[in-house]
Amino acid sequence: MSKNKHPILVVVTLCFALLCLSLLGCVKPKSAHTPEAKAGILDLRKADFSSPIKLDGEWSLTWGVLQRPGHKSQNQKATTTLVKVPGTWSRTIGSKTKRPAKGVATYRLQILLPPKQTKPLILNMHRVTSAFELWVNGKLLASRGKVGLTWQSSVMEMRRKLVTLPLAEKLSLVVPVSNHRHRIGGLRRSWVLGEAAMMLENQRSANFVSGILPAILFSIGCLFFVLGGVRRESSWLWFGAFCLTIAARAALGNDALAIHIVFPWLDTAGQLRLEYISIFGITACTVGVFSSMFPKQALWRPVYLVIAVSLLLAASSAVLPLSWVLQSLPLFGLLSAVSTSIAFWIIVRAWLASEKLAGLILAAYMVAIFAFLHDYTQAMGLIPTSIEFAPASFLLLIFLQTYALALRFAESFDRIKQLSDKLKIAHANLQKTHELTLIELEEERQMGNYQLEELLGKGGMGEVWRASHRMLARPAAIKLILPDLYDDNISERLTRFEREAMATAQLRSPHTVELYDFGQSPKGEFYYAMELLDGIDLDEFVQQYGPMKPARVTQVLRQACLSLRGSRHRDDPSRYKACQLIPVPHGRRV
Repeated sequence: MSKNKHPILVVVTLCFALLCLSLLGCVKPKSAHTPEAKAGILDLRKADFSSPIKLDGEWSLTWGVLQRPGHKSQNQKATTTLVKVPGTWSRTIGSKTKRPAKGVATYRLQILLPPKQTKPLILNMHRVTSAFELWVNGKLLASRGKVGLTWQSSVMEMRRKLVTLPLAEKLSLVVPVSNHRHRIGGLRRSWVLGEAAMMLENQRSANFVSGILPAILFSIGCLFFVLGGVRRESSWLWFGAFCLTIAARAALGNDALAIHIVFPWLDTAGQLRLEYISIFGITACTVGVFSSMFPKQALWRPVYLVIAVSLLLAASSAVLPLSWVLQSLPLFGLLSAVSTSIAFWIIVRAWLASEKLAGLILAAYMVAIFAFLHDYTQAMGLIPTSIEFAPASFLLLIFLQTYALALRFAESFDRIKQLSDKLKIAHANLQKTHELTLIELEEERQMGNYQLEELLGKGGMGEVWRASHRMLARPAAIKLILPDLYDDNISERLTRFEREAMATAQLRSPHTVELYDFGQSPKGEFYYAMELLDGIDLDEFVQQYGPMKPARVTQVLRQACLSLRGSRHRDDPSRYKACQLIPVPHGRRV
């Protein structure tokens, strides 16, 4: 088995551990010092209010009527039974008869307090579905929404509320509740009682804690959005959207404390619309993340279909009437099952194909599925535990995706380091080649003791360069035969070159260029060095100033003849016979 498949073996252990935690939450034993309501009465006369006290236990419930103190009851024959709080009103204690989720009911609880209780007490009323009133000792102290017998007369509002209770030895709580829109009715969360200072501090802590998870998810989502946009990585963009939808869902949960801190004006209708938009967005992002992460194993047609339907339902949740939106929950359940199955199949195929991190993601995804099923059954009131696993499972998925991001960055840095090392080696080789080239070029420009500097001209025999003596710093003109001119007639060319050099060396006149040196370079190039003169030749002179006057031509020819006449071979008249001055008719030009 490959290393990529080992992490899947631990998923059974993780699920078993979560199941044990869930069971522990279900059968958590009550402490001897933890009071619990019995038959609608909660005795707190010996309670220590230094820590919060939950008003859990058996509450009295009158189903089908709204009984307000001092008001005439709508149904005098209504029977009172006992129900478990927190929980739904679906079943009565000791009875298997199930009531509908929608309707009205009245909860009652008698609280016995110490006779010498002088510090004011605060009651923290958690989320009630879906509207309620709180009457204490015959006075209306708080309400959320509008309680009514029909859905037209009832207004839903599901937010927690703090209320200060009167100082008395006995508190009679009457809580009329109406639910005509939500799938679950009743007191689903524990109500908590405690001293005012402690309860206010706990409320501030709860507000802070409720915003931590959404803030973390929101920050991670924005990070992945930016990185995905920069790198054009679709899986990171989808995961950024997934984190943002999960952040919205987390902010809307837990009595929507986090979302109301940011948007205090948001009402219950807006909260519910955002909740349904986020849950449909989660289904789209779930298949989008894993299909883009493992594109070779993705089932693209079902993926596109789920994404399109999810986005359509999310858009419909924003514009359709709220009553219609609340009826779309079964569609969300069906869509969630389909998207979960598609994503699970994609991850399994990636795991079987030994894709990187597929084993870890599969294990985390199975944990997330288990946590979702646990929290869903808890929300439906099927299990009485208060432990929620979904946030932790989502954080596990986010951690793995962040780990994958870190791995990609590490791989990128490794590639950058490898490229940097290659560039350093290439630069060193280039530098070495450059130095060798400079050395070769320097050697090519060396002719004996002379260093070539500038090309002055080129002819049939070779080239003429401006040069300087390395020791004397004396300028010179170097004439050489190039290796390209070395052909079959090289011997004849060299002979002519030598004769030219020897003839020039024999001339002794101020009008003759002085020859300094003659030799052969290490590469076999023959050269001779001569005096370097600054100026222009006759051709350039004529080109710039036009034809010369006869007197000037005569002067130039006279100097040339004097140069030839200065030859050492004066005994040979043929050497300077042409040097005799030829008279030129007056007024004519050469």
